[in-house]
Amino acid sequence: MTRRQANRRRGIVLIIVLWAVAILAVICLALGGTAQYRQTHARRGREAAVERAGLLAAGDRAKRLILDDTPDADTLADAWSGTDAARFTLELNGRSVRLVADEAAARWGLTDEAARLNANTADAETLAALPEMTRAVAEAFVALRDAGAGGADALSAPVPGPTGPLATPDEVLGVLDAAFERSGLGGAPEAPGEMVSDAARAVEPYLTVFTRQRNVTADGAPRVNLNMAGRDELADRLGDVLDDAQLDAIVAWRDAAPFAGIGGLLLRERTVPDGQGGEQIVRVGRAAFTAIADRLTVTDEAILVGRVNVNTAPTAVLAALPALSEANAAALVDARADIETPGNIAWTLSVLDDGTFAGVCERLTTRTAQFRLHARCDTFDRPRGSTHSPAREAVAVIERDAGRVRTVYWSQW
Repeated sequence: MTRRQANRRRGIVLIIVLWAVAILAVICLALGGTAQYRQTHARRGREAAVERAGLLAAGDRAKRLILDDTPDADTLADAWSGTDAARFTLELNGRSVRLVADEAAARWGLTDEAARLNANTADAETLAALPEMTRAVAEAFVALRDAGAGGADALSAPVPGPTGPLATPDEVLGVLDAAFERSGLGGAPEAPGEMVSDAARAVEPYLTVFTRQRNVTADGAPRVNLNMAGRDELADRLGDVLDDAQLDAIVAWRDAAPFAGIGGLLLRERTVPDGQGGEQIVRVGRAAFTAIADRLTVTDEAILVGRVNVNTAPTAVLAALPALSEANAAALVDARADIETPGNIAWTLSVLDDGTFAGVCERLTTRTAQFRLHARCDTFDRPRGSTHSPAREAVAVIERDAGRVRTVYWSQW
């Protein structure tokens, strides 16, 4: 073998060795990277599990608060709402979880879903009265919403919600955004990556799709239908407050014109013989009406949809209701903190005249069956530049019915 051949062979061997070393280095780096990835992935999985557990624990805390509350009336003074941070904070595996009712106002706890307008049932006139809304946007919203039930202009709403075609808050937000865009008022989102306009987001907090409640009294008894109940049933259910002349008058009034709402009792009167050759005027006064108001209805519907809780709704929502002015709404909000019996909508007669009450009473309630929670879990420290973000916040709606609670909506991110 010549020297040149020997050098060539040594060169080939050296190249093979170098390649082998390089391959081994790559394998070692890959194995090390895989191990690090697995460790990181496992750590993130543990963190995500703790955060999910915290959010679920917050949901359990909310359910206990709702069950502990008496359902005869719901007000902002109840246990589910308040400013005491300790009551609405829990610790779990070193993480702090909070129930935040209104972060901007530093208010803790839950919120009453019936403090919002029902986006499935509100008409264009009512929606147009909300802040940031216009008549054109409200009409576009109603058209898109109603088309969502299956019309040619339908948005994607494959499963109708419990109270109408819109099933979730995200769907409400999407229809709002489309309504603003159709009206030429939406504008582009300010935050990078946002898909929904700021105008739509400003209106969404006033709306819900979940409000519904049984047509029963505070103690769970069926109400008496002023338009359908027989004379004997009226006497059985209302005879402890109303006399025979008033009961007879109810039958005569409804035969002449059915009641559009229970407040119609305050607006009608009847002239009858007084038994002494004269006449007397029969009416149902405020005192009698207040005593029986919670027993009354004008419909046989078992479930009432979209009623607004006058004890908890903000001024903007109340002012959007038919017959109520902004001054009426502000007066109701000012007066409700001092009401001794908030379980009966007749308390609003301390603020409203009979005609105004009659015009709005069928839209009001003093109880709710749904409560919203916003849970926030303190997050683990993230490596700089990490894009990993397991669920650390949740929004849910919890429904209370017949002494039980269940989650009807849950979203976490």
